[in-house]
Amino acid sequence: MKCQSCYTLNAPGDPRCIRCGLPLDRPDAELTFWDRLTSAETPGWAFALALACCMIPVVSLGGCGPIAIGLGGASLCITLSRIRWLPFLIRLPLCLAITGAAWLLFAVMMSALFQSSRR
Repeated sequence: MKCQSCYTLNAPGDPRCIRCGLPLDRPDAELTFWDRLTSAETPGWAFALALACCMIPVVSLGGCGPIAIGLGGASLCITLSRIRWLPFLIRLPLCLAITGAAWLLFAVMMSALFQSSRR
């Protein structure tokens, strides 16, 4: 991609110009997942709640169900926290509710698993 300031040719994945250091203007379709995740749009508290959701597979030592619950909750928290037209006082409780619901769903799944294995 060509820099608009110094006209240096950069690699397609470079977020900044290698010569002048200015950010390269790229359409959203060209941004990688990591660029979107670590952009300035995502508030810091969203990463803490996403990490709390991602701890579900760690606590359960893996499994498809806990991984789906944990990663689903984390992606919902990150996505919801980026919606700027919602006020902060709505986004934060919703993300807290999503994190709590993920942990509650995990607890229900584990209790059902233990009940079925006891019989």
